[in-house]
Amino acid sequence: MQDRTSTELELWGGRRARMTTELMEFGASTCYRLTQYGLRANPAPDFSDLSQDMSVTLLFSSSGYGPHLIAQYDDVAQVAIANDAQNGHRPKTAT
Repeated sequence: MQDRTSTELELWGGRRARMTTELMEFGASTCYRLTQYGLRANPAPDFSDLSQDMSVTLLFSSSGYGPHLIAQYDDVAQVAIANDAQNGHRPKTAT
């Protein structure tokens, strides 16, 4: 388990979300914060400016990164799934 990690999303229609180990914030014109104490409106969410994020640029740049890594990422995921199966974990299925 990782502690104090953060994942942010920017979706169409101005929707954004941020998930950390402590909370989840989401919304567009109206934003909400979900914590262990419940859900409440959050008029001042703390979203990052993802237009300055270099992750996608690095993934598709010519400096050793690129679309060819997608297959490698898939290989890593398949090995993880196989290891989980050997350890008795069943993959989660959509319901």
